[in-house]
Amino acid sequence: MAPRHHLVSEINIFPRQITLIGPESYLRALSNPYELFLPDIVHRQNYEAQLKLNLPFENPDLVVQEQANIKVSFKVAEFVEKTARLVIKKENFPSQSRFTIPKEDRQTEVVYAVPKSALGRIRLKEFVLTADFKTFNPVDSTVALFMRRKPQIVRSDGIVFKKRIKLVYE
Repeated sequence: MAPRHHLVSEINIFPRQITLIGPESYLRALSNPYELFLPDIVHRQNYEAQLKLNLPFENPDLVVQEQANIKVSFKVAEFVEKTARLVIKKENFPSQSRFTIPKEDRQTEVVYAVPKSALGRIRLKEFVLTADFKTFNPVDSTVALFMRRKPQIVRSDGIVFKKRIKLVYE
């Protein structure tokens, strides 16, 4: 993929399977499933192509292929990084606990990746970032932060935020 471009759909392959007729020893030597390699191009846009199926047989005349070409298609989108400050919500904090999130850490910066075409559709209230008291570490008084909810169009592997915060005892 081109920089900042990612798949946004499944990779569709048609037909899903092919029939080969030939010597059993040839056919057993072929990996199942067979790996299909796309031409080495930088994908910046949706892809749809007919690819010739080149099977690695020593003597290809001994094998009859029902299908010589395979159609491959998928969608690609350009992603951009955005930064937002999100409120950290308490989770699993005992009602009698004297530990709390310090005022300066009640919000934290989050960097996320979103399709460029969807920039205007992102609502910060769709994100839910929590500090879970079940992860409390008494040695350093920290708890883990978790992204409990995000807009569906935001890439999960494109979200960056600090992983732990230090609580204060009041």
